[in-house]
Amino acid sequence: MPIMEAGLFSILLGIAFIFMLISFKFGALFKLFSAVVFFALAVVLLAGFDVAFTTETTTTNPSRTITDVRFIVNSADEQGNWLGWLFVGLGLFNGSLFFVEMIAMGNS
Repeated sequence: MPIMEAGLFSILLGIAFIFMLISFKFGALFKLFSAVVFFALAVVLLAGFDVAFTTETTTTNPSRTITDVRFIVNSADEQGNWLGWLFVGLGLFNGSLFFVEMIAMGNS
């Protein structure tokens, strides 16, 4: 199964939540950015990617490399499925708030 690095996943998740929180104070554009990042994370999880930390260690014998994989989100046990749909919901929430704010701005 394909693997997405957990570091990149956590950075993108942090950016999405920070943009969502900032958008309530500073404007609608952050809602749109947050929705896009949430949808991107949802696509990754619903496509069956695992989120894991991977570490490669080369021993003193150069022909031997040990790869240690610690799974954070494993799509084999359906954990990625419900988390992906949660991100779809958060993306729809932020996207709908963006469009509601744009429509309200046009009516005033």
